[in-house]
Amino acid sequence: MSFVEFSPVSHWLDTCLPGQSLPRTVKSKVKTFNVALNGKEKGMYHGLCQGFNDLLDACGQSKHFVMKVTGNNHNTSVQGTAEDGDDNKLKPDLVVYSETRDARKLFTLFDTGRSVGRTIWSHSEFMVEVKHDPRLAPFSSERPSDRLPGAINREDARGQLIEYAREMCSRQHRCFSFIISVMRHHARFIRIDRTAALVSEAFDYVKDPTPLATFVYRYTKATREARGFDPTATPATRAEAKMFRELPAQFSDQPLLQSVLRKAATPGWPIFKLLIRGQWSSDDQPMRSDSPIATRAFLVGRPLFRSHSMTGRGTRGFAAYDVVRQTIVFIKDYWRADPPEHLTEYEVYLALLGDEGQRCKFIPTLLGGGDVCGSPGTDVQRTLSGTFVDPPLPERVHVRLVMKEVCRRLQSFNDWRELVSVLRDALRAHQSAWEDHGILHRDLSVGNILIYERPSVPKPEVVGLLADWDLAKPRQLVLKPKASQPSRSGTWQFLSAGLGFFPNKPHVLSDDLESVMHVLNWLSLKHLETHYSSKPETLPQVMRNMYDTATATGLCSGDKWNHTVSGMLFFPHSFPPNHPFIALLRALSALCKCQYELLPPDDLAAFAANGTLEEACTSETRRVPVVEPLLYPWSAQPVNLDPIMPPLNDHRASLAAFDRALQQKEWPAMKKLDDQLPSDPPTSSFGAKRSATDAGLKGHSSKKKRQ
Repeated sequence: MSFVEFSPVSHWLDTCLPGQSLPRTVKSKVKTFNVALNGKEKGMYHGLCQGFNDLLDACGQSKHFVMKVTGNNHNTSVQGTAEDGDDNKLKPDLVVYSETRDARKLFTLFDTGRSVGRTIWSHSEFMVEVKHDPRLAPFSSERPSDRLPGAINREDARGQLIEYAREMCSRQHRCFSFIISVMRHHARFIRIDRTAALVSEAFDYVKDPTPLATFVYRYTKATREARGFDPTATPATRAEAKMFRELPAQFSDQPLLQSVLRKAATPGWPIFKLLIRGQWSSDDQPMRSDSPIATRAFLVGRPLFRSHSMTGRGTRGFAAYDVVRQTIVFIKDYWRADPPEHLTEYEVYLALLGDEGQRCKFIPTLLGGGDVCGSPGTDVQRTLSGTFVDPPLPERVHVRLVMKEVCRRLQSFNDWRELVSVLRDALRAHQSAWEDHGILHRDLSVGNILIYERPSVPKPEVVGLLADWDLAKPRQLVLKPKASQPSRSGTWQFLSAGLGFFPNKPHVLSDDLESVMHVLNWLSLKHLETHYSSKPETLPQVMRNMYDTATATGLCSGDKWNHTVSGMLFFPHSFPPNHPFIALLRALSALCKCQYELLPPDDLAAFAANGTLEEACTSETRRVPVVEPLLYPWSAQPVNLDPIMPPLNDHRASLAAFDRALQQKEWPAMKKLDDQLPSDPPTSSFGAKRSATDAGLKGHSSKKKRQ
């Protein structure tokens, strides 16, 4: 996360929370903060709490807002587990709440003092984090400071602030959030969005409480939108919330929908109504470019999944109730990057689904949505902070896409044959997108391939869907990349070895096709009985070395590179070599080995530099001399391929390997084990996963000059 310091404090206030100056009538009522600064951190809480509540009273807002000491009381009112990131152990020191009946019911603790309350993320307005020991403070107390303190404890303190912002934006529907960092008698204002954090210089709030009073006055007078809330999301009425919580009972004959709706209606999670304006399909068919524009309402609760990073896309997925059509749909809510010339995911779906004659199969059905606008008459919702970073970071735009299909995660596959079938469907979607529409996905990963149970008689038909096209690029940008355009993107674990080892290599079709092999190997290490399964101390290390490790210079591990370019399987096993699943893995490994022999990554970087990349990556024109005949272990039948062509320059060889495996009538027993390495599925993008800027612990300070 990048931290940008503003000096003076008034510059931060005018940029991040614009409003009128503190009126004299209010200023005359502002009291001095009486905080115990000579003891320990917890001794400061009640003085700060009383001081903020005095400010709320001076501003005439004590009936609408209240501050509570929450540092000892995490949220126990919401169900959740550590596995899905909802263990609710986070507890900021002090929180300001809106004084509503629902909020008061949740934050009130009856067996403690009046100033003490429970941490309730869903109703928090802003929070205050306190430090007494300078060695544990996130920032320097100097005014202004030239750099961020580099000690591990201080990096952790900044990471704690980002965690709080992430949790508040995840539990609510927010565009940004405010935090006040207090170090003894000094304080700083912080505004955090999905791009960076804007931080005021330190000020002495004991000597002069005017900056705090100005913040509280402006905040309490501001609209909900100016306070960071998304104006298109409002709390559902009691009747709407009751109806939503009763939905699971209506789907007893559809276990998947019942399961996702139960999670959406988790007790303690508030129900919201989202108003989404855009073009909408009039039926269950994909939205088209000429579809009518309207505003539709959807009810949502707890997300089915959510990003655990504050920076980046911040993706959340919701099982939603379509109020107009009275059906269950899926909503993808995220913050897209906004670089010039790139297709948005919305535009990609329009291209893939718009032409009925060449409509791409095996992808989700887009019903509507798009970029989210703020209040009526305002522009789309964008982050603010990127323009203040030096060098500037691209801003992000809020997006909601409504899909017809509610799917299962890829890791929920029932058996290995089903997994292979689902991946084959995803490959067919990938082929159609590239060959018929000139679009490359660029992020084939476990999280972006879904299992859909298509309604059918006598039982649902299981198909694979290739989703999450927000990193996709058109053919002309893939094969003719600009020299200044970074090419490496995707989910780190499934990035091709070539991209992982050669950062300047252009991302081309063969990289996506190699990713499919890594998806199969990654799932095998987690769910297949290999020789590593009996060595619990070895398996985690193997997974880290193969897929999680990045060197200090941002390269993938040597293990991943060596296994891929040599055609080795990624794990030892005791299954017959002709088992369809093992034969498929061997075939895909052989294809990758052949690709690297015929078209080395450093050659591709040179081709991109001299403008011949398209010729090198087009199977109809590429000619490479071969020393010895190539064997095609993925099929016993002749395949109509030119053996001197790099086999991953098109989809034919990969699909032939999958087809051959699925044509085998006998699939000897191969048990799917429970996850041997439980963790959240990796999420893209590469930049958000690997760079220190987005890691949430390290950042840089870019000081704004006085204005």
